[in-house]
Amino acid sequence: MDGALPGEGTAPVHRPAVSVRVKGQQLHHSHCTVVLEGSDHTAGNALRYMLMRSNEVEFAGYCMPHPSRREVELRVQTARPHRTPPAGSPQDHAPPPDWSSEEDEE
Repeated sequence: MDGALPGEGTAPVHRPAVSVRVKGQQLHHSHCTVVLEGSDHTAGNALRYMLMRSNEVEFAGYCMPHPSRREVELRVQTARPHRTPPAGSPQDHAPPPDWSSEEDEE
């Protein structure tokens, strides 16, 4: 035997799909809560960490509403309001804005 456990490497790795939705009606353009269904603490903490590195983000935090559900609620608050394009506009499918500030480029 070469040290491998029986059946090791033969089972496919199952990675559940993650769906993303905005929670509730967003009336403010400076903060929102995004729900990541199919995620856990690993994704929530990594996203929180990367968001907090931006000078534009005042707060980023996450929680798992219930331990038996693979669902993360990620809350983000920016330093200033951002404009949201009207629904159905071509910008709806544009990539998200670059959250790095001009100061980072110097």
